[in-house]
Amino acid sequence: MICLDREVNYRGATFRIVIETVSDTLCREILGLVERGEFSKLLELIKLHGGCKILSENPLKVVSGDQQIVVTSEPLNPLAKQSWELVVSRVKEYCSH
Repeated sequence: MICLDREVNYRGATFRIVIETVSDTLCREILGLVERGEFSKLLELIKLHGGCKILSENPLKVVSGDQQIVVTSEPLNPLAKQSWELVVSRVKEYCSH
């Protein structure tokens, strides 16, 4: 089920983020993190669900090891596109540990 589908603005860079989950409970937990702007904790949560695997880079699609969480993100404006390589690099680094 789609838990979240929204545009997020971070320092002028606009991204679209879609989060899919298998349960309402997990969705509520994720929405709490997103509402508080704790996107790094979202990656921690994914890792707690069996690690994270990058399926694609543009759009960036990350799935938890147990397949319960899928996060898809894409850059929407020029500033986001300029920083996209860095975003992907950081997620790759995080998922590899």
